[in-house]
Amino acid sequence: MPRLNKQQKRRRARARGLMALHAIMNAVIGVFGLYLFIMSTFRRPEPRPGLLNPNFYQSHINNINRLVRGNDVDYHKQLRVNRQTFFRLCY
Repeated sequence: MPRLNKQQKRRRARARGLMALHAIMNAVIGVFGLYLFIMSTFRRPEPRPGLLNPNFYQSHINNINRLVRGNDVDYHKQLRVNRQTFFRLCY
């Protein structure tokens, strides 16, 4: 087996260093991926809006009724369309 000159030794040392850096980066990415998996699996469930306020859906219905039965200025401010266009979209 022939001896390596200085340039070849430097190349091999650089290649070993890059392989070590690559292995470390893969390990860090793997640990971070495992952390994300664990956090997404074992997180506390977010409460649903209906459970916080028993009148949640009724308040939405009341707001829509207020818009439909209210005046045209409020209607346009909230929905950015006039009443006739909104009813055409609903139809």
